[in-house]
Amino acid sequence: MSNFSGAQREHLTPRAQAISTLFERHFRAEIAEALLSEKPAPRVEIPKAWLQARDQKAPPPSPAQLVLRYWGELSRNDAKKLAKRLMSEDLRTGLLLPQKDRDDLEKLVQPNAKTPMADRSQVSDQLTETLELRKIRKGDEGSFWGWLKELLKDLYPGHDGVFRDIKPTVDNDGRPEDQDTPPGPEDEPTTPPPPTSGTPGPQQIGYQTLRLNIDRVRCLRRTRGEAGDDEMAMGGVAVHGPLAYNSNPSLANGEQFGPTDLGSFSQGQREVFNPPLLAHEYDLGGLNLPHVFLPLFTLAELDPAGGFMDFLTELMTSIEAEISSYELFNLIYAYYNAISVAVLVPLTISFILTGPIGVAIVGIVGIVVGVAAIFLALGTGNRDDIFDVREIFLALTQQTLAGPPFNGTSRTDTEEMIIHGDGGRYQVDFHWQLAGQIPVLGISDQDPPVWTQP
Repeated sequence: MSNFSGAQREHLTPRAQAISTLFERHFRAEIAEALLSEKPAPRVEIPKAWLQARDQKAPPPSPAQLVLRYWGELSRNDAKKLAKRLMSEDLRTGLLLPQKDRDDLEKLVQPNAKTPMADRSQVSDQLTETLELRKIRKGDEGSFWGWLKELLKDLYPGHDGVFRDIKPTVDNDGRPEDQDTPPGPEDEPTTPPPPTSGTPGPQQIGYQTLRLNIDRVRCLRRTRGEAGDDEMAMGGVAVHGPLAYNSNPSLANGEQFGPTDLGSFSQGQREVFNPPLLAHEYDLGGLNLPHVFLPLFTLAELDPAGGFMDFLTELMTSIEAEISSYELFNLIYAYYNAISVAVLVPLTISFILTGPIGVAIVGIVGIVVGVAAIFLALGTGNRDDIFDVREIFLALTQQTLAGPPFNGTSRTDTEEMIIHGDGGRYQVDFHWQLAGQIPVLGISDQDPPVWTQP
């Protein structure tokens, strides 16, 4: 399958695009089959360990179930029309899919089938192949960390330096360090002096909050929905967690932010926000370096029935649970178990949701959330039309505070992202802002919180 998602997700690397493609194929077939069979989409068998790690007693609905619920009640005729579109149309452009893709979907969709769609679409096997999990050699610690670094680079392009030292080995003082890259004589020590009473701990971030601010929004092309201007809003799900295993225990469950009204947009209109419009604010209290922030951000063209924010929050949990059922967690668990003694880190499902492995899992979940969102505009329930879901990545480390993107200040440069949805195309310009600096011994209020020896 080569055309699903297509150029509309041009921000993805080839491997991330492959993940997007295989899940779009799977969801198309699963939802179309449910529409034609007039039966609810099947639940996914979620591992008990995942439910315990997330403190949930019952499995969440599957992504297909959530999409069908978002659409609302459909007549038999509407259901058949939607199934036909899912099996034949590029949902972003309205053009026909290549014949090979249509033939493949025709074979997959079997309303009377007894086996689950996941078995027929082979999504688990294909995910294992796409992630190249077989590259990890049993008992070979180096192959595991090498594989994980390459995966993180593909999921978060442009942030290679952040993932250079993710291997959690332990030195004589019990502090994690990367023994593969011993410090040279030119390297400065990275361990700060002990804090004075009332100041942050050795590796605390040094600010009270981190803000994701929106500078400008521009309508490059209106949506193809109702006549008149687009009534736009923004929102998403904010995730964060440690990039190291010696910090907080796991990535935090997603926190919903928004919806925030952006106003009405006509073709070519640009709205400049001065002061910048706050999308989300992270509380940095108690968080240590290094730490990553992963908001899943999207736009929506608002309709009377609403609903897009609750959907996104539920969808993220659903997709994380579904991916866990495709043996991904079990495979990582098994591979890592072979080297866990050497790394001295206890292995649990909670651990897999921690540090760089957890960051990789969230990256995959973010891609799949974006895939599921493209189906929402097909419904007839007059719900909000959700655009592409974009995962914004920021790592706070000593290096990123002193160098790019903060460069010794409390603000990053403005970046732009293009977001598509329901035929529309919007440009969103944003930046990050640290606020509420905490005074540190030997560091002035004007300096960034870079931890070095005095």
